[in-house]
Amino acid sequence: MSSIQELTDTRKRFVEFLRHGSNGVVYDLGNNTCLKKIFNRKNINNDDQSYVINTMSKLPLRNFCKLLEIFQEDNKVTGYLMQKYQEEDISILYVAKDYLLDSYRNLYNDMLTLAENYICVDDFKASNVFITMNGIVAYDFDLYSKKTSKETARIINIARLNIMFNELLKTELLTKSHSDYNDEYLRQIDNLFNARTNIDSLEEQLYNFNRVIDYMRGLYGENRRNHQ
Repeated sequence: MSSIQELTDTRKRFVEFLRHGSNGVVYDLGNNTCLKKIFNRKNINNDDQSYVINTMSKLPLRNFCKLLEIFQEDNKVTGYLMQKYQEEDISILYVAKDYLLDSYRNLYNDMLTLAENYICVDDFKASNVFITMNGIVAYDFDLYSKKTSKETARIINIARLNIMFNELLKTELLTKSHSDYNDEYLRQIDNLFNARTNIDSLEEQLYNFNRVIDYMRGLYGENRRNHQ
């Protein structure tokens, strides 16, 4: 097994920062791989983390990055190598609803799979996902924990998933400068993704709309053809 230092030293000319957070940094190592190096171990249970990452590397998760290698030092997980996904400039508000529904459905089922293995997603936010041509893919695993109850893990995991989608849509909404955006749209996002959201409710709410932005405008009674 290579060490993190060896990977970053011997392939230094290929190493680029992808993401930088409070608990670590993600490097692009080339060859469709990236490395998460964990440097802030505060509030992380090392035994739980070893269980989480080792278990996740064996699970058939649809929309989580594939774990390729785990790095440990003194029985502590210090990082992991994972498959890199090509990010795309995709607007979650304007993309076809099937993209959003497929991503949500796959991540929802992934969250249930994690819960069945007692894994709880303690940190799941918009900055922890890649937006790719094939859907929204989660990549950050180091603030997950092991629970004693599958039901507790399930409740928390689904809640975190809905919070992430809510944040993802609001972040895009607030960074756009379109003149027809307003505070009511933020409330429509809360209607779409909240603590009660599941696959069936999401499909039902989006049934008559082609895109999320059409859903938001449709509740307004606006003519969607004027906003294409």
